[in-house]
Amino acid sequence: MLNLCSILYIFYCILYMSTFQGQSPYQRATYRYTPLLAWLLQGNIYVFESFGKLLFAACDILAGYIIYQYCMIKNSGNTKQAVICASVWLFNPLSVTVSTRGNAESLMAILVLFTLLLLARSGYTSILLSAVTYGLSVHMKIYPGTYALALYLHINEYKVTNRSHESENSVSCWYHHLRCIWPTPASVMFAFVSVLAFLFATIVCYSW
Repeated sequence: MLNLCSILYIFYCILYMSTFQGQSPYQRATYRYTPLLAWLLQGNIYVFESFGKLLFAACDILAGYIIYQYCMIKNSGNTKQAVICASVWLFNPLSVTVSTRGNAESLMAILVLFTLLLLARSGYTSILLSAVTYGLSVHMKIYPGTYALALYLHINEYKVTNRSHESENSVSCWYHHLRCIWPTPASVMFAFVSVLAFLFATIVCYSW
């Protein structure tokens, strides 16, 4: 019989047992993940053995819902296009297999996607919350840090474009792009809060 279980999930299970016994997961030299994973998998003891797989699969479904909401905002309520985009994620054999085998990639997916969803909304509160979720996603795994420049330019472009639309004088294309590079209060706040959220989560978890 084929064992539909990731080696990583077995590894997670070994580590959450150490946290359940009040030990640090870093007593094992090969552990390189955030303790948040070990804490989230406590349900494997208190609920049932495959709780972690169910959690990751639920995060996969939540990611599809976030994609739907994001597309609805970006495409002015085009339901058909939003459903197609969400379905591409939800019915993708790769993402389904990764989640149900016990890989935690769906946790990072919802953090990154939720960051994009919040940035699609207007207001400094949304930018503040998106910075928190982005900082947490980098804490979970370092590779979402590669999105930092793209997010920075996206926030600046949005703010500069809004200001340009409000102004009567049109600016040239090159000057518009140059202004997108220059920091704005929104992009500075996003950078500061995301770094703060990353450092807070890292210090709390890795000082354990």
